[in-house]
Amino acid sequence: MSFCDQVCYYSGRIVAAPESLCNQLVTRNSRAIPDACFPTGNILSFAFSAETGRLAVTAENKQVTCWDVSTWERVSNRIAIKRANCVSFAKNGSKLLIGDKFGDVYSITPDDEAAKEALILGHVSMLTAMTMSKGGDYVLTADRDEKVRVSRYPLAFDIIQFCLGHKEFISALHIPSFAPHLLISGGGDPFLLSWDYHAGKILQTIPLVAQGSNAEVTVTSIISHPKSKIVAVTLEGSSSVLLFSAQDPTAVVQLPTLELASTQHSVAFDSPGNLWIAADPVSPTSPLLLLVARIGADGRTFSAPQLSGDAVSSNTALTNVPPVAALPDLAFRSKLRKLPQGQHHPVFAEKARKMAVDKEKKAAIKKENVEKRKLAQQERQESKKVKIAETPR
Repeated sequence: MSFCDQVCYYSGRIVAAPESLCNQLVTRNSRAIPDACFPTGNILSFAFSAETGRLAVTAENKQVTCWDVSTWERVSNRIAIKRANCVSFAKNGSKLLIGDKFGDVYSITPDDEAAKEALILGHVSMLTAMTMSKGGDYVLTADRDEKVRVSRYPLAFDIIQFCLGHKEFISALHIPSFAPHLLISGGGDPFLLSWDYHAGKILQTIPLVAQGSNAEVTVTSIISHPKSKIVAVTLEGSSSVLLFSAQDPTAVVQLPTLELASTQHSVAFDSPGNLWIAADPVSPTSPLLLLVARIGADGRTFSAPQLSGDAVSSNTALTNVPPVAALPDLAFRSKLRKLPQGQHHPVFAEKARKMAVDKEKKAAIKKENVEKRKLAQQERQESKKVKIAETPR
């Protein structure tokens, strides 16, 4: 799992870190990698292939970087055609699929940075999420226009089905390993949808907020554990982790919610079924918190999230980290929400105001130029009349 854009975690240990952070880490369980081998931009998405041991990371500056996790040597680094919003490995790990902000999905060879990208499919809207079926025969892609597309892989021009039912953008797709026929999707709606994605049929609507609530939510991730069949869902800017039981995948039921003292950013299950949570520090002077909620004997309940007390938590407790001018925007998915005609998201309000002012200025200049042309034309006509009047007959 990866919780931030500067440290990578694998097999329960911090095994890779840029040289500039190594003096702030417990180096017994870390490995120094030159800063030049890390992406220079904030990380947007990542994917791991168990078959090939490759970790792929995409950054906001269009970088796509792949590492061999057995040695943590960088095997490739390239600049994508457009900024990648999501990545996923094909079944055998021989190809890496990159979905970009313009709705296209490209296939690349992870270990060959000189190989050209091959376009395999495209949406007419921004691509927001992507996943592969458990058999690797289908690639599922979602976009800002509430659609999930199921395409055959690698012949992705063959569209098998569209899953239509969301009313807002889609930001997360998940196919549980214990129910490979099932797709769970979420985004800007106050609910999740469970699908038979081969048929494009909705099996269940799973509410995320209390009935009658008008609260806006944005799903950031959906994960599940193969043995306990528990599904964990995270929401943007929330200090809670929503839990569901999928013992019957077609009738998912909600479990008690895990409450944290600060905002969570990422979650992952380990092999026994414990839930690891990356959360904001409880105070500006506190380190990053890596919490663990341990699963109970009943396989359904979790202990209160707390520091694990082992090397994993201690290694993430970075201290004396140099201050930065501004933190990266971690609440970018909610900006995908469409607003009524004429309204603008607060983030873009200033830009919209400037555009309106520029439009008014251009209109005023255009009007002034039209008046000047009319006046010049009138002066030419008057001058012509005077000349005609003064011409001797």
